[in-house]
Order: sequence, then structure tokens, then C-alpha cells
Amino acid sequence: MTAEDKRQSEERAPRTAPQGSLLSQWWTLGDIILDRRTNGSGRHIKVAWVIIDRHMQAKGNSRASVRFIEQATGLSKGIIIKACRELVEWGYMTQRIGIGTRPTEFSPNWSSVSPASNAKDILSSVPLESNASVPLESNTTAFSVPPESNEILLTGHGLQSLCTGR
Repeated sequence: MTAEDKRQSEERAPRTAPQGSLLSQWWTLGDIILDRRTNGSGRHIKVAWVIIDRHMQAKGNSRASVRFIEQATGLSKGIIIKACRELVEWGYMTQRIGIGTRPTEFSPNWSSVSPASNAKDILSSVPLESNASVPLESNTTAFSVPPESNEILLTGHGLQSLCTGR
């Protein structure tokens, strides 16, 4: 199989991950991070991080009380409840409210496909043209900027105090 054939097969079939695996957990968090509804506030990401981190594969869910999430994230109770409600509304997880001493159970809807494979027009964060170099102007020469050196250029009183140690 040539490199071109391999590239084309990767374009046709996106990489998948089993439900609840570490990769699907990473992709689910990536989906939440890339979701425009989070508005960059970070509260959804912090809450989702704690819920995903508390996931128990054997139980098939995550158990996290509001108090636990509050201690883990430093967010207030009201913000946590709102973020959890929005994550459920947006379809990232389902929620079963805990009663008494039983914590709330969350069942994340795992992303089995990379968030990057769902995006059609992913733009590179590095611009194609770099603005690091300055174009030569017609009125500049190679001698316009002095070469770098380790010299200390002091004049007047500063030079005297440096030489005399005062």
C-alpha cells in the first residue's frame, strides 16, 4: 500500500474509538471545548472534565455530587447546576439526579469519532505568510540597523559612575 493509498483510505474512514475508552473520553471533552455555545467561559469544560474523570467503566456512568464538583473546580453551586443542565440539553450526557446521600449519575454520550474529522474547514493556527520578516524598503540599507553586540552604551554621568564604582 502506497502512502497515497493510505492517505485516501484515512480520508474515507475516520478513526473511531470504543465507547468509554480513554480516546473517546478525550474526543468528548474536545467536542465540548470546540462547541461555540460554551463561549470560552470554561465552566462547561471544568464540569465536564470532573464528570469524565469520575467515569467508571464497570458501572457505565459517572457519579459526582454538586459538592464534589464544587470542590474540584472552585465554581459556585449555581454555576455548576447550570453547566450540568446545559451539557445535558446539548446532548453531551444524560443525568439522573441523586437523592439523599446518593450522588448524581451522569452517563456521557461518548464521541466515537475525532472532533477534527467532523470539521470541514479546519484552519491552521499558523498563518501561511509570516510577518516576522520585514521587507526591505527603498530607503534602507544593510547599514541602517547596527549589528548586535554585547556593548553597554553609557554616556555622561552613568559612564563615570561605572568606571569609578560610585
